[in-house]
Amino acid sequence: MNPLISTLHLLLENRSIAYSKWPRREHEYLERQIMMGSIRVEQLPNGRRISILNNELLLNEITERFPAFGEATPRNTRYEAVIAERDAHLSSITYPGLGVRRLRNTGEIKFDERTIELNLGMKSYLNIIEKEFSKWSICGKIVLIENLEPFLHAEVAHPNYDFALYYAGVLSSNVIDWLTNQKVDVLVAPDYDPVGLSQYEKTRRTMDSKLWVPEDIGIMFHKFHKKETLSKKNNRSFLLSLIESSDLANDTIQILDLISEYQAGLDQEIFYPVHSEI
Repeated sequence: MNPLISTLHLLLENRSIAYSKWPRREHEYLERQIMMGSIRVEQLPNGRRISILNNELLLNEITERFPAFGEATPRNTRYEAVIAERDAHLSSITYPGLGVRRLRNTGEIKFDERTIELNLGMKSYLNIIEKEFSKWSICGKIVLIENLEPFLHAEVAHPNYDFALYYAGVLSSNVIDWLTNQKVDVLVAPDYDPVGLSQYEKTRRTMDSKLWVPEDIGIMFHKFHKKETLSKKNNRSFLLSLIESSDLANDTIQILDLISEYQAGLDQEIFYPVHSEI
């Protein structure tokens, strides 16, 4: 098997891999994905690590280069991959999930009709596997948050919401379909960039939801806008798609105006100050 295909399967399975696992001959492809915004390289205390930034974009890039990527290895479990090939990393199966934290003592979450007790404010969170959505139900006011740190400190900005849900950059159709059948009041809190806005638009076209627009967002754009946002090809593509749309929410248009004014985006972390160690 092509070493890059094996590496990409491993990355999709684990969401991140050690930089050393990337094939040396494929660094040009790695640089392309970094530029596109599908993956990133982080410097950690114990070395560099490659992680997924945009799962949908990465899959599109992969299938463009490897049209038969989904057929390259059987969609068996990691156990079955060990039995068949003595290598768990050859499995292509993934286990996407949705993080859940309780923000206040209202609302309810159940598994198989049994109420799940979540401690208020705990940083360790429940992860719901998408394949088991049919067994889960949730009721109350929820805020969908794109990034991990804001999710872990959601009380700072969303004290009037019952649950914070962490979707790690991309709101899959499975998540949206599941929430459509729940008794929830939904707020979407993304990064303020074209990708984040596209996730909100995808959500609100399927279910009743609102975009979180802080009162001081204009001031924050002025002080902390990030020019690099629009240098990423995926953000430029999503921006063009949004501009060409004739059916945008007013809140989306408000943020698009700020993006246009500053030719930049704004990371949502600015609205979630962290005052203590996790």
